[in-house]
Amino acid sequence: MGSVDALIRDASGDPLGTLTVATLPNREHYLERDDNRIAVEEDGTYVFRIEGAERVSLEPAGELFSFDDASQTHGRLQPRQHVGRVRIAVRAADGMGIVTLNVRPRKLDAEHEYRRMLDDIAEVATEAILQGFAPAAVALEHDAATRPQLLYQQFAFLHARLMASGERDLALVLHRPHRAWIDEEEFRQPGAPLRGGSRNIRALSRPGPRVRAPVGYPIPSLPASVSATRTEETLDTEANRFVLFALERWREIAHRVLDILTAQSRRAGPVSRGIDAALEVIELIDRTRSSPMFREVGRLRSFPSGNQVLQKRAGYRELLRTFVLTEVGSRLALDWDLDDVFGASQRNIATLYEYWAFLQLARSVGRVCGTDISVSVLQLSSDELSMAFRRGAASRLRWSTTARGRTMQVELYFNREFLASALPDASWSRTMRPDCSMRVRPDDSMGDVSADDLTIWLHFDAKYRVEFADDQFSPPSADDAVWAAQAEEVERLARSKREDLLKMHAYRDAIRRSAGAYVLYPGDEQREPFTQYHEVLPGLGAFVLRPDANGPTGVAQLERFLADVIDHVADRATQHERSRFWSTMIHRLPPIARRSDRRLPALAVPPSDALVLCGFVRNRSHAEWIKECGLYNVRAGDRRGAVAADAEILRAPDLVLHGGNVVPTLWARRGPWFVQSRDELCRLGYPEPRGAVYLCCPVERREDEPEWLPLLDIAAAGLGGELFGEPFAVSWHELLEAAG
Repeated sequence: MGSVDALIRDASGDPLGTLTVATLPNREHYLERDDNRIAVEEDGTYVFRIEGAERVSLEPAGELFSFDDASQTHGRLQPRQHVGRVRIAVRAADGMGIVTLNVRPRKLDAEHEYRRMLDDIAEVATEAILQGFAPAAVALEHDAATRPQLLYQQFAFLHARLMASGERDLALVLHRPHRAWIDEEEFRQPGAPLRGGSRNIRALSRPGPRVRAPVGYPIPSLPASVSATRTEETLDTEANRFVLFALERWREIAHRVLDILTAQSRRAGPVSRGIDAALEVIELIDRTRSSPMFREVGRLRSFPSGNQVLQKRAGYRELLRTFVLTEVGSRLALDWDLDDVFGASQRNIATLYEYWAFLQLARSVGRVCGTDISVSVLQLSSDELSMAFRRGAASRLRWSTTARGRTMQVELYFNREFLASALPDASWSRTMRPDCSMRVRPDDSMGDVSADDLTIWLHFDAKYRVEFADDQFSPPSADDAVWAAQAEEVERLARSKREDLLKMHAYRDAIRRSAGAYVLYPGDEQREPFTQYHEVLPGLGAFVLRPDANGPTGVAQLERFLADVIDHVADRATQHERSRFWSTMIHRLPPIARRSDRRLPALAVPPSDALVLCGFVRNRSHAEWIKECGLYNVRAGDRRGAVAADAEILRAPDLVLHGGNVVPTLWARRGPWFVQSRDELCRLGYPEPRGAVYLCCPVERREDEPEWLPLLDIAAAGLGGELFGEPFAVSWHELLEAAG
């Protein structure tokens, strides 16, 4: 069991005690010293002990600590999913001190991947503000009328940004400040040395007071004084003026927070932490402001919204983002679940990953469809004082693209709710709310089926806590039965390894028109998604999506899949489109009414699709001829009631023969239809043929005839055409309905 300790220091820097953090036995949680701070990892469990005081009070307490006794000097430290720098206030009888923890993300590299997520979101947020918030209109005088609650939220965001990366960004500016060069004009005696150039020739020949040139000069006289230009380096640039202005702005925000909180009569935990945070920001800004570079930097006169140094240069670019995001009022409203804006839970990494994953998905869909509109995922509030990710129906991003000559409408939603209702785009069981939902709709219809009926939905859920997709999304193996039994046992303990897979099944199966559901997770190895049949959809699976300094890992595979999906929906010849077409046609019919128990014969297709030819029998002699010869005949040629050789009714595999004072009987067709003349039928003993030509087929009595069929009065049931005795075809379903 390893341990790391750090000194608890008061405001003067004097030590008040020691905080020791150790790992538990048989636990391999990260524990190191990081820049003179104790570094732990999210979701870990540690033991801690405070030495140097018999009784203390810790803030934040309930968020991070559980205590073994009332002294609060030892117990458990559990960072949960709070990631970043956490300042812990330790109050003892002889004073108050501060010690800082660094909580590192468990699944992401803290210095690169975690910061990449924050930077990606900040980048799109800055762009959204620059488009929607007119930063050039920012007042360059401070406004003291901000509401306290809004001010607290604004400062909480500012503090989080400055403490996470602000020191590094400011250090970049101080060590590599932007410089400019200005020309200074001065006048020199004509005999003084001058830098060569065409300007000197003009200076020597210009009009004005002149003096005699020394002997030997090529010209008789020289100007009394010669103008020369000197190039000087300066730090008084627009970019540096902006940095100075931002520092002063932030210092005033911190001071206003400090003034409000110190006036509180009751110093509760959040108030004390707010005071500590304000002092920390003021100290950082004062230390930076005292740098020699700012001695020659002047006042900012207008907001430099188009300055290329601020937009592109490292350090300056990040400070501009922080300023713009802070200026819109409060915070990037990423639903951190903040009950206490100065608490330790300012960055829930699972929530952050959910937002970042949606942003990357929006960018990927945009690249596939030809237009990146990911900046629209964020919106300013109506009073332009806060920002948030759009949610639900309001979050819709829409593209129009063309594939296989077919115009496709593509929509992407964040946290769209699918209510339990009978509507087409809804859940038929319980309300569902996937993280991201993508709708692909062809612009054209197919016969009686509309474009809406051919629409498909895909759903994506960001799962930061998924360790490996192998557990849920690996191909089936011979051990599947054992695995399933073990998983069922784990589910009884509420720790299901299959819960993410099952949730994807729930989205796909419960939400109407859904064709696929997929997990996005920060893993390392990409698995091919499951396909239910032979095509890319319907499907299920997981995609790796991991932040990286060179661009998100897994984006190429995700974009290839999205392109395949759009091409698949555009393809009119897929099995999937055929399935959606017939499913729509089938379920458009009214439901079958309840009926008494009636048996059916063996059928090759469902009763609604199984045709039966209802053929007329003239009399008992005709019925006996059918039985003896094993043939049934229908009229052909051009007589009234004749049947064409390619008529649909001739495809029916079964025949119900009725009429002529005989009860209905069931026969099976045992061969194709063929032509017979009247003479040929006469030689076979057919009684009194009346036409010149007939169509005949071999038939055989079926032994599985339903008991209700002989009781069916086909004429009374209203089946058949207008012409008496004309053969017709109906489905077995219609015969059942006629039987009642």
